[in-house]
Amino acid sequence: MKYKWNKETLEYFYKHFRQIYDISTPGGLKRIDQTRETIKETLSSLNLQLSEKNRVLVLCSGSGPEAIALAELYNCSITCIEIQDWLLQKCLDEARKRKLKIEGISLDVRQINKIFSENEFDAIFLWGSSLAHFNIFDFDDIASKAYRILKRNGFFVIEQADHVFGLLMKYKDIILEDEESLIISIHAGFDPHEGCWKRVTFNLKDGSVNSYLAYVWSPWIIRYVLYKNNFNNIKIIRKMRTNTHVVVGFKI
Repeated sequence: MKYKWNKETLEYFYKHFRQIYDISTPGGLKRIDQTRETIKETLSSLNLQLSEKNRVLVLCSGSGPEAIALAELYNCSITCIEIQDWLLQKCLDEARKRKLKIEGISLDVRQINKIFSENEFDAIFLWGSSLAHFNIFDFDDIASKAYRILKRNGFFVIEQADHVFGLLMKYKDIILEDEESLIISIHAGFDPHEGCWKRVTFNLKDGSVNSYLAYVWSPWIIRYVLYKNNFNNIKIIRKMRTNTHVVVGFKI
C-alpha cells in the first residue's frame, strides 16, 4: 500500500470528511465564523491590520474559510492557491454569493514561484493545519518562496496543530475518524526519516480502503524554518483551549 499525498488521496480524504472541510455544509459554514474570530484576535494581538489596499495570498486554501473570513474582515484582495479544483470552486462560489474579492488558482503550493514575482503580497496565510501534508523539506522550500513574494514589512501566518505535545501524547492505534461515515483508521508505522506516521483508513459503509501520511509539526519547528529563511520577529500565539498555535514571521 502506498502512503503518499497526491491529488487522488487528498480528494478521497477531504470528500470523506467534507462535513468539516466543505464550507457548503453546516460544519463548514461554522468554520468560517470560528476562523473569522481567530484571525481577528490574532492580528489584533500583534497590532496588525489589513485593508482594501492590501493583497493577501492564501496557501492550501481548501474550500476557503480563511479566505472568506479575511475578505469579510478587511475587504482586502485575496488570491487562493489550492490543488483540489472541487474545493477551490466551493470557495469561489461562496465568495460570489457574498460579493467578496477572491480569486482562485489551481496549483501545487510548492510551485508559487512560477506564477508570482518578488514583493507581490502584503501577507501570506497557511491556515488550518495544512502542514500535516508536507515534510520539513517541503515547508523549507515553501517558506523560502513565500519570503521572496512578500513585500517588505509583510508577514507570513501559519496556523498549525501541535503534534508533539498535543497529539502524540494522546496518540491511539485505532481511531473512529468519523462517526457519521463510519470511517476508522489504524496505525501502520512511523517513518523517522520523513517525520511522519502512516495510517490506513477503512470505510465500514462502502468497504473502501485508503492510506495517508501525517507529518509531525510543532511551533518550535515552524519557528526554526521561518528563521532559517530570513523571517524576523517571529511570534507564537497559542489558541485558547486548543493544542493549535499561530506562528507569524515578518519580512523586515
